[in-house]
Amino acid sequence: MRTVSISALFLLAAICAGTLAAQATQLVVTTTIVDTRANATIASITVEAQDGGGTLDATYNSTLSVSITTGTGTLGGTTTGVTMTSGTASFANLTIDTIGAKVLTFTDGALTDGVSNGFNITADRLIVTAQPTDTQANANISSITVEAQDGNGNTDTGYNTTINVTLSSGTGTLGGTTTGVTMTSGTSSYANLTVDTIGAKQLTFTDQAGSPLTAAVSGTFNITADRLIITTQPTATTVSTNINSGTGVVVEAQDGNGNTDTSFTGNVAVAHSAGSGTLTGTTPVAAVSGVATFSDLQIDAVGTGNELTFTNASLTTAVSSTFDITAGNSNPVLAAPSGTVGITVGGSDPSFTGTATVGGNLAVTFQATDSNGGDTLTTTVSVTGGTLSGAAAGFNESFPFAPAGTTSPHSVSLTGTAAAAGTIQLTIAVSDGNGGNDSYTLTITIATAGTPTINVTASLTAFTTTGVGVASAQQSYTVAGSNLTADITITPPTDFQISQTSGSGFATTPIVLTQTGGTVGTTTIFVRYNPTTTGPHSQVIAHTSTGATTQNVNVSGSIAGPAAVTLSASGNPGSQNANPGTTKTALGFRLAETGGGSTFTVTSVTARVTTINNTGGVAVAAISSISLRRGSTVLGTMTSASWSVGGNVITLNFTGLSSAITASSAADFTLAITFAGTSVPTPKPSYVADIAVADVNGGSSVSGTPVTGGTITLVDALPGDPLDEDKKDDSCNLATEGGPAWPMLFGGLIVAFAALRRRRRTV
Repeated sequence: MRTVSISALFLLAAICAGTLAAQATQLVVTTTIVDTRANATIASITVEAQDGGGTLDATYNSTLSVSITTGTGTLGGTTTGVTMTSGTASFANLTIDTIGAKVLTFTDGALTDGVSNGFNITADRLIVTAQPTDTQANANISSITVEAQDGNGNTDTGYNTTINVTLSSGTGTLGGTTTGVTMTSGTSSYANLTVDTIGAKQLTFTDQAGSPLTAAVSGTFNITADRLIITTQPTATTVSTNINSGTGVVVEAQDGNGNTDTSFTGNVAVAHSAGSGTLTGTTPVAAVSGVATFSDLQIDAVGTGNELTFTNASLTTAVSSTFDITAGNSNPVLAAPSGTVGITVGGSDPSFTGTATVGGNLAVTFQATDSNGGDTLTTTVSVTGGTLSGAAAGFNESFPFAPAGTTSPHSVSLTGTAAAAGTIQLTIAVSDGNGGNDSYTLTITIATAGTPTINVTASLTAFTTTGVGVASAQQSYTVAGSNLTADITITPPTDFQISQTSGSGFATTPIVLTQTGGTVGTTTIFVRYNPTTTGPHSQVIAHTSTGATTQNVNVSGSIAGPAAVTLSASGNPGSQNANPGTTKTALGFRLAETGGGSTFTVTSVTARVTTINNTGGVAVAAISSISLRRGSTVLGTMTSASWSVGGNVITLNFTGLSSAITASSAADFTLAITFAGTSVPTPKPSYVADIAVADVNGGSSVSGTPVTGGTITLVDALPGDPLDEDKKDDSCNLATEGGPAWPMLFGGLIVAFAALRRRRRTV
């Protein structure tokens, strides 16, 4: 009988009963790890102790640890000493802080390590990587970039979603693309965002995904003013006084909602863009807390339709409303006489005293000023005591003139001859016609003079424009001039002769001026031209520095008066359109000479072209050149290299001209604009030209009212333009424009197709 061991019996019993227990050889990760955001808790992971057949060893107890074996980053949570009970361990609080592909490995030092499946850690936050910068209201903010990142600044290039942006700090409306901006490779960009209200701002960017990333808040940036606004307009003011005295003209840097940018401290300049006269005052003015105050602006001429333009290089220009400059009612002032000949003046205002000799030539120069430059002053000099010959020389006469103000007094010189010993008293008075007056008296003591020592012979010459020629003693002297408005003075030696050239209406006999008293001195000849159409036309006056007899000479005959020219409109165009590359007449004006015997020569012309819709200077840039023409003759052409631009106005100064207009005739001029052959800006710019009386310089007076041309609007194409490709008359174009060609063709095809089918059925 065979003997069986007890252990073998037990083994046999276990096998028969099927109850042999598993013995663990490896750690197995039984949970599939899913993609998780950085720093977020990974879903609970289960690890089991199993044998080689995958059977749980419920009797295995141990402690486990876990680590990242593929990928970078820090593994957070309970990573060591995790107890395995009945062959199972759970890891419920693991986190990873860095994006990318990961694999975890679980170990206990006894069994084969357990390795997880591969999974990804994705971004957990939005980060603004290109911050917004300070920008003007309504202007595009510099390009802003937002990225999907982890907390270590790594960009998740696999993250694609859409991002929204809102104005989270500060007031105003956020414009541009604010919703649905697609994030590509973890990055989104914003290039067209705008804010319409000044002040400090912040933007917030949010994720539209189902499990959104943490929102990103931008840094603080400022929206600044984009325009100049006149908050205190100029009002009607008198000549040469401060406009808006007390408050001044106030200009502010603002946004389009009327908010003042108190951070603006730039310079604001001012120009007199319309009206007559010269603007004076402080310019530019530095803004304080966004406000520039112009407190000392003045205009020195009476006129209507004045306009001021305020500019800053970075802000939109502001143009004032129109206002008037009136004459006012300031009183004129007479100053003490000066420049006297043969008179010693003393005393003080209002009375002066002086001395002269019998037969002496008296010359008194006095000045009148008026702070109101719009007044016309009339000054009267009267002999109110004693005897004074030579009234035609100026005494007992009135002289109207327009002073330029206190800084530029007007002078009037008068001459006469002391006839006898004694006292002469002159009364000098000035009136501004508005009730303002001033006067003083001049008392002259006349003493007996000595015997004569010299004779002076002279003759008058024809007036030309050549000026005055002076040569040596015994040489002939010629006085020349044309349309004179002031005295011509020459100082020859004591013996001289002024020769007359031939000419109609002049005497040929020499005029003898005999000195009857005093010693030999410098002899001065004055010639005054009287611009009338009937004689007398001139006066010749001679005297010495110590007194002499003055012979007043009236030259008979008829001399044509100065050119008198009237400016008026001539065939001015109405509203019209122009294509790029074409030339259009913007202004037509006429200069008519009515002097009756003279020639007016136009030497310079100033014209202006006011542009509309010139934002960014596009309207000015659309012009290639502007020409001044007389008939078909081009007198001058200007481009941007030679004209000047102030705000929306192009000023053109055509100089060096020589266009003669004969007596009692007229000439027509035009201003023509040639446009560049480029596309038309949007909105379409318009142009209107004007010219005023003061813009024509020909050396004589010009009268009339300002002339304004019609409006030219620059457009892409004119009706019926043969160059308009969209209007070609062909069947294709008719179809695209709703014409009958394509429907007819389509109908024909249907008929043909039906006929073909009938034929096939027949066959």
